[in-house]
Amino acid sequence: MARRAADRFGSLGPFTPEELAALAGLPFIGAEAVILLGLDESKVAARPALRKIGELLRLVEEPPEPKGQ
Repeated sequence: MARRAADRFGSLGPFTPEELAALAGLPFIGAEAVILLGLDESKVAARPALRKIGELLRLVEEPPEPKGQ
C-alpha cells in the first residue's frame, strides 16, 4: 500500500515505502499485545483508538457525499 501511495502521490518524504509501512503497522502490533494481555480500556484505550484509525482511513479513502442529497 505504501508503494502504491508513493507511485500515486510521489515522495513519502525521507521514508521508503517499506519504512512507512513498518511505522504504520507497528502501533497495531503493540495495541494487539495490550489487548491480548487483558488490560481493560480504563487503563489503555487501545481498541477504541484502533477503531478510530479505521474511521479516519474510511474518511480519507471515500469520496465526500454531495451536499443536498
